[in-house]
Amino acid sequence: MESKEFDDDKIKIISMTPKSEKSDKIVMQIVEEFINSFPDDRYKFRVLLKVAELICKNGLCNEAFLILDKIPDSYYKSSALYKMADILYRNKEHDRLIQIAEKIPDDYKKSEVLLKVVELLCESGKYDEAINIAEKIPDNYYKSEALFKIAETLSNKGYYDKAVEIAEKIPDNF
Repeated sequence: MESKEFDDDKIKIISMTPKSEKSDKIVMQIVEEFINSFPDDRYKFRVLLKVAELICKNGLCNEAFLILDKIPDSYYKSSALYKMADILYRNKEHDRLIQIAEKIPDDYKKSEVLLKVVELLCESGKYDEAINIAEKIPDNYYKSEALFKIAETLSNKGYYDKAVEIAEKIPDNF
């Protein structure tokens, strides 16, 4: 089987294309053809992730999610979505982080992403939303971390009664 070289310059063309609805569609068609030219799933996964990262960094995050949905293997999909979540976390995009977390098949990685969402919500003072997200975390360790973060933040802000109420929800089995 013939091996294709991964060429960052070819993929970076995406980021230089002027943004418009028509150009976005053309870029996505080119990306589809490019991605489909890789027969090896492991290599295709890396290409899909790289393309999705570049597209998301250039404002096409919804399209990037569509690309990542094409990854058939749940392990690779979880890894790719987790890496995308890291980009969104650095950009403090908690709404998109929630969208990504819902798509992650692996509960452990999903829990890590939801913890990051809770951290961002606490930073922006959205405590009720943070509590709702924390309660949806499947892994008890990360749920404990999230609830602790909320309780600690509330306590530091002087909301002692609410902090105690949240602290009492922290699971002790993990």
